[in-house]
Amino acid sequence: MMRRAMIKDIETLALLYKETIVRTEEKSAYRFVNRFIKRNVLDNDVFVKELNGKIIGAYISEKNKFGDPYVKNKIPYDIYWLNQLMVFPEYQKQGYGKEMMEHYLASGVEHGAKSYKLVCRNNLIKYYKRLNFKIVDKGRMKRSERDHYIMEKVLIQ
Repeated sequence: MMRRAMIKDIETLALLYKETIVRTEEKSAYRFVNRFIKRNVLDNDVFVKELNGKIIGAYISEKNKFGDPYVKNKIPYDIYWLNQLMVFPEYQKQGYGKEMMEHYLASGVEHGAKSYKLVCRNNLIKYYKRLNFKIVDKGRMKRSERDHYIMEKVLIQ
């Protein structure tokens, strides 16, 4: 079952983020994660995937009316950003991420998005290309030395 996240889910979402994205024991990272998750639950669309009443994954999305937040875009249009898609490690590779991705795409249609965008690492490019996303930019994350790719799926030209 997919549902919108609630404040009571913040602790589980922070743990999910720590296990799938941050992967560190630093206390400063934990404080950052808790603030990041709380802000996103309050300000953005956060959906959780439940299995037998237990949260096993989540995604954070955001509608942006000003085009690409990474580049000054002179032609504004509605973009539905996928900020994070996370599944607890023990539930990965069982189709739950795909199910959440389908929910994200359907939610974008409901929000009137003209385009979907996301940032991903090299190991996920093939997956998103199968969903008709195309690479539109490449860069480096501010807090990391890893390359990242901005991918987009345009609905209306």
